[in-house]
Amino acid sequence: MHESSKTLKNELEMKTVADLCGYHFVIPSYQRGYRWTKEQVEALIGDIQEFADKKDKGENEFYCLQPIVVKPRKTTATLNCSLANENHHLEGGEIQIIDSSENIRTYQFDSASKEFTSAEFEVIDGQQRLTTIFLILKLLNQDESFSLKYDTRTKTTKALNNPEEASVDQIDEWHIKEAWKVINEKSAVLNGPWKATFLNHTQVIWYEPEGLSDENDKDSIEIFSRLNVGKIPLTNSELIRALFILNTKGKPPSQLNEYKIASEWDFIEQQLHNDDFWCFCNLGNPFGKKEYPNRIEFFFDLVEQNTGNANQSHQNYSTFAMYSNWLSGTKTRGTDLPQDVEHLWQEIKNLYYRFHEWFIDDSLYHLIGIVRLSNKKSLPSLLSKANSKKQSELQKHVLELVKEKVTPEKPETWEYGSDNAQIQNALLLFNLLSYQQEGRRFPWRRYIFKADGTRRTWSLEHINAQNQMDLEGEKWMEWARSFTDTDLQEIVERVTENNPSQSIKNDFAEKLNELQGMVDKYEHSISNLALLDRDDNSSLGNCIFSEKRKKIRAFAQSPDHFIPLATMNVFMKVYGEAKTMWKWEKEDCETYNETIATIFTAILPKSTNSEKDANNDKI
Repeated sequence: MHESSKTLKNELEMKTVADLCGYHFVIPSYQRGYRWTKEQVEALIGDIQEFADKKDKGENEFYCLQPIVVKPRKTTATLNCSLANENHHLEGGEIQIIDSSENIRTYQFDSASKEFTSAEFEVIDGQQRLTTIFLILKLLNQDESFSLKYDTRTKTTKALNNPEEASVDQIDEWHIKEAWKVINEKSAVLNGPWKATFLNHTQVIWYEPEGLSDENDKDSIEIFSRLNVGKIPLTNSELIRALFILNTKGKPPSQLNEYKIASEWDFIEQQLHNDDFWCFCNLGNPFGKKEYPNRIEFFFDLVEQNTGNANQSHQNYSTFAMYSNWLSGTKTRGTDLPQDVEHLWQEIKNLYYRFHEWFIDDSLYHLIGIVRLSNKKSLPSLLSKANSKKQSELQKHVLELVKEKVTPEKPETWEYGSDNAQIQNALLLFNLLSYQQEGRRFPWRRYIFKADGTRRTWSLEHINAQNQMDLEGEKWMEWARSFTDTDLQEIVERVTENNPSQSIKNDFAEKLNELQGMVDKYEHSISNLALLDRDDNSSLGNCIFSEKRKKIRAFAQSPDHFIPLATMNVFMKVYGEAKTMWKWEKEDCETYNETIATIFTAILPKSTNSEKDANNDKI
């Protein structure tokens, strides 16, 4: 519990609900009134209940609410000084009065201005959460809650203090009354163990932006517009940046430290706006985030994951809360790890250096990429190995992981359906090595994202279509005519007559299999499969090989499609000496299979720039 007289200063910290008691809050006129629905109030109560019921939470773990952004104000009171002197000395004295909202306010005597003043906070963002907390505290009969009033809506302020009497004809009051009903309905829950969790283990992020003038509302309105009108919430990284800079103040040379962190931060963020580099960093989207408004936040998420703080990852601001606790000393990192700003920021820079080092090394760029995609949990281990090994040793380690996890001993034994994941990883590796052999870099960005920014889904495409005997009409006859072998001439003439019978089709299939050995084992083996975007796969349908070849070539010319190099090569029959370009034959399957096996058994080429000094671009 805090005293009601607050020190006016810029700060960024975690506060429990109990810490808010004794404060005075004002909702400024530029904000709309209370609008939380019944469902939102129930969701807040339910989330805290779920956290309270959690059995494996740590002693210092807490439930984190979104930020409350405030600006400090000072209010003055004109008092009867003789009355004040009856109980207090003016110098350093204080007095309590009941204000117009029926809240008890403590005023302290300011010897400079010869006035009684009281601290209050203008709520720039977080009004809805704060109002709901206020109503819950009212139900819990807290002796000392906080006060909350509206600058210009006196009726709404009265409704907050007497929600049972709120009018249903006024929109603000109606929402207050509805929220109060929900809170009352949950009173049995709220007065149980939930209460202690709410008061002492539910925290808000308290944020006072720097440079806000008490006399000027312009900056406050700009911040409010950004957070509410534009719906651009404060991010973990923005809050952590402010936290780092605030924690350099007063530590010599503080001005230099502030500038250094800010400039280095901007440099890293700028580098991460290279989409190819960013896509490599976030390969596989290990934290499941749809997007990062500030990409540097990815590195903070990595630190959180590596420190075992993942049990709070369901909370939006768990990363900021972790850093706030470290810097305040509320929690320790353990294992004697330093937790001052200098070391915490150096840790982020080191992560940037590491990923950049991998990115510019052609071999690690490809191999680490496929290891991460084949095992989304591999990144912490890779980083740990990188910290303990030289780059050449790391390359050998990653190569062993590829051989162990991706490269099969007998890829020809895999079958479509039961071994799709293994086949897909193997074909991806085949593509990566194909690019490397040509001195090119695999475009991870195009592999992950379509031109419109949506994510691709990859699949396995049968080179020689499945169930071609089931083709109808002209498509079936076009497929049959593609076989020009001398031994098939007579039967081809028969089956390409109008409306051939099913028995003739069956005779053709039997003869074809007899002469060309197109048995089932080839149809679903890796020798008849290629890596293709799922949408492109669907558009090919059950086309014959010659038709697929035409479409693949057309796709490759469009920026909206991405055809990997090895997939393009196999449909263009680059491997081996093809007898014909219009059908996929047994010899093609065997040549393709041999090419894959040869690359897999060969020593993977070393990076042409493995010895490149990655530190040239260090901050």
